Amino acid sequence: MKSEPLRVLILEDYQPAIAELKRGLAKHFSGAQLTIIDTTAHLAALANEPADRFDVILLDYYCAAGGNFHVAPLEKFGLKKVISISS
Repeated sequence: MKSEPLRVLILEDYQPAIAELKRGLAKHFSGAQLTIIDTTAHLAALANEPADRFDVILLDYYCAAGGNFHVAPLEKFGLKKVISISS
């Protein structure tokens, strides 16, 4: 039986942190499907995603471009999927 790839939403704006997350996920979860949102302006795109779209959400707080990522519709995807990170 083939397992489904891990589906990860990364809400992070610091590019070196994104690169490390991508590297680590690739090492431990081959074929992981990553969705990366690096500005709060792009959070509106999440409104059209189905509720079961992500298995894990890696959530940074502060966005240097303004605002914070905590305004994302996290409840829609499930708060138990959220792992808080800080770069």
